[in-house]
Amino acid sequence: MKNGCMKIIFYSSQSRCQNFLDDLNNEDFNCVLEFIYDVKKQNALEIPTHSEKTLIELIQSLSVEEKKNAIKLLENMRYPKGKNRGKIISPYLQQQLVDVISNSLYRPQSSYAALQKELVDFGVQNALIKFDQIFSTS
Repeated sequence: MKNGCMKIIFYSSQSRCQNFLDDLNNEDFNCVLEFIYDVKKQNALEIPTHSEKTLIELIQSLSVEEKKNAIKLLENMRYPKGKNRGKIISPYLQQQLVDVISNSLYRPQSSYAALQKELVDFGVQNALIKFDQIFSTS
């Protein structure tokens, strides 16, 4: 790439850019024009959408270890079969999975022994209520 093509990238004000373009000979102007078309073809000038910016910021805020986990997450959260194979699983199904994990993994009393203890406690409470009812009416 010629010097003229590189210089245009560094011009910021419109008048300075216009002066630069006026000073170009045909060969340099064609080089700059070719450069602009190449960049446009590669979508290098494409402005990221709000969701793309949010995703980039989120990724940048992660620690190195979390970035490794995020890569695994994106690899795992894809449809394994069917017409959507390889696409990221829908937000609805992702939420269903989070709910299942929350309801089973984080439930404080999900073991058999804990449920038995809860049943005994209900039995004791029920007996106390009946006892109160019997003696409060007499």
